[in-house]
Amino acid sequence: RSDVCSSDLPDSSVAFVLRAKLFSKQGLYKKAVEIFKEMPDEAARRPEISSYPRMVSSGGDFFYANALGLSGAYSPALEKLHDFIRGLADEKQFERVRDGLAGNPESQGLTIDAKFKGKTLVEIASEYEMKLPAMMTAAHFHMRLGDKRQSVQMLEKAEKLAAGDNDTLSFIGYYYALNGVYLGRSLQLTALALKEKPDDSAYLRNYAVALWKNKREDEAEKVFKKAVAAPSPVEFVFYDYGKFLLEQGRDKEAAAMFRKELDAEPELFEPAKALKAMSSSKKTGAPK
Repeated sequence: RSDVCSSDLPDSSVAFVLRAKLFSKQGLYKKAVEIFKEMPDEAARRPEISSYPRMVSSGGDFFYANALGLSGAYSPALEKLHDFIRGLADEKQFERVRDGLAGNPESQGLTIDAKFKGKTLVEIASEYEMKLPAMMTAAHFHMRLGDKRQSVQMLEKAEKLAAGDNDTLSFIGYYYALNGVYLGRSLQLTALALKEKPDDSAYLRNYAVALWKNKREDEAEKVFKKAVAAPSPVEFVFYDYGKFLLEQGRDKEAAAMFRKELDAEPELFEPAKALKAMSSSKKTGAPK
């Protein structure tokens, strides 16, 4: 019923989040950011909006931060992400939310804590489940800014919370490898989920990056080729393969991968930045 919500209540924050998420799914992150910027504050959330659209639109600030960062605005994205993480329910509050959901899913969050004013228990619970993804995204954006210490600290915290969650552990291993730390651990973590889903583009990419950073280039390339050929290629898969190829001195192949990434994610910042850097180095004769 989220489509009904968007058309019938176009001025609600719920509708703005849903529209922005659709643009993000198309890789149109700058367009998503424009919509988020126009979004009314939480006071505009309508009580008549039912649980389902509220649930699918929950975590608006997380998705806003994600769109900001993927479009290259890393610092404001991180500010929003850290605010979002601080505003989540803690474990005791979540237990109360879970108990409340067993009774009345439409109950308002006021009974839990004043900071959740206007949110249903369904929304509070849904946003709580975004804690690990938000931490991973923050680690990613800190890495892109060159702040390895902050990135790794966030990953270490996430790993403690993700015990037994092989999907999340795969991404933690991926970011460890990109940060150049815990390289042996990165191979272990990225291999776990791949054993369960050997054809998954994200898991293949994560493992390929871990192999690459462990100086196992021949094996890494074989896995990269599987990752880019897999159904539903994950974001950054062409970009990461392009960076690998660039390191090997295979510039034309690298540029082709960066362009493929932009075909899939037209407003993703990093591949556009990489192509610009390659163009500039050709003009100036500077090393890449």
